[in-house]
Amino acid sequence: MVVDFIDSKLNASDTRNAFIKACQEDFVVIGASALFVNNVSDIESCVNQAGVAAGLPDFAVVTTELDQQCSPTTISVNPPQIICSTKDDSPQTYQANAGRAAYYQKKFGKNLHGVYLYASDIKAANNANRATMTGMQEEGIKADQEFDVSSRAPQSAYTPIVQAMKEKGSNYAQSGAAQNSTVALRKEAKLQGLQGVKVWDCTLQCYDKKFIEQGGADVEGQFVALLFLPFDETKTNTMLADFIKYTGKDKADGFGIQAWASGLLFAEAVNATVAQSGVNGVN
Repeated sequence: MVVDFIDSKLNASDTRNAFIKACQEDFVVIGASALFVNNVSDIESCVNQAGVAAGLPDFAVVTTELDQQCSPTTISVNPPQIICSTKDDSPQTYQANAGRAAYYQKKFGKNLHGVYLYASDIKAANNANRATMTGMQEEGIKADQEFDVSSRAPQSAYTPIVQAMKEKGSNYAQSGAAQNSTVALRKEAKLQGLQGVKVWDCTLQCYDKKFIEQGGADVEGQFVALLFLPFDETKTNTMLADFIKYTGKDKADGFGIQAWASGLLFAEAVNATVAQSGVNGVN
């Protein structure tokens, strides 16, 4: 087996070229985490060995664009946020990963309220943040105020956000931008002496060594919602232990383990196809 590693470099043109290259040279895309897949024509029109436009199987991890989420070539370990049968409706219907809201309310009470920060660098990422965080709000964690923030914004950009939290008495905060956004928010809160926050919330992007390295003591007490077991619980799960063993503890991160899961899903699909149709069924 030959594996090609392609970096989309957070660039729309490079992302599209990466899929074109994969169509020309590879059988499948596994573990893709790309933010600019708003044109799936190259993926869906990719021809197989028989010359049939069967599409390039995309076993994805991160899918922010609706076209990719709802493409028949996308097989993601994470379900799409939109219910694809409603993508052409008005309004559309979304599903959110908001189960942790019940945990927070059970632990800290029903009166949680605060600020929600949405990534502003890419419209699709902003929409994805809003879909998820709207679910948190509908579960009862009310928004005192909402902000659009760039993942490249300096800490000073968080000054008015923390000031708003002070004015509103916010006890909850979540940023959907890259992990450095949460670091900047926490550092600014520490600088301004903000008190009373019960839940500093984050998702997958904060399950990263860089988060602790950059944040240090200022990010103590951070909550991070995971879709998998913590990496230090390898004794409880053989597959988790294999992931850490073959990836390396220093290289493992939240996106990597989902790419691993994508690989397992692909292997399962291939084995099932071979069992049903023989090796020639995989083309």
